[in-house]
Amino acid sequence: MQRAKLLVRFGVGYDKVDLKAASANGIAIARTTGANTTAVAEMALTMMLSARRRINTYQARAKAGKWVKDIGNEIIGGTVGIIGYGCIGQRLAKLLGGFECRILAYDPFPKKEIMEADGGDRQYRPRKHYR
Repeated sequence: MQRAKLLVRFGVGYDKVDLKAASANGIAIARTTGANTTAVAEMALTMMLSARRRINTYQARAKAGKWVKDIGNEIIGGTVGIIGYGCIGQRLAKLLGGFECRILAYDPFPKKEIMEADGGDRQYRPRKHYR
């Protein structure tokens, strides 16, 4: 009988893995950090554009036969807040670069040098140790 030697989690966290049981059974744990960074950042951008243009509202009205001539709001030149400036937040900020947005980014565990190198109005806070 073969036994599992490795469990690889797609994504960044171990939140669904029983680490104690894996360790007790000699199973190594790995993750695929960064594997879905672009997909998640693109989805966030898609949802932002949809919300600004009120796509769901106008689609529902059109299906109901009620045409309203309104184009929603533009994202270009707007201000976007990003909470969490890890791989996904950084990728989203890069995608927003073409929209000439002012980026406000916050991260509770900042990498100050990355935030400063990216420019813009990146906010950072020193780490707090919670008990």
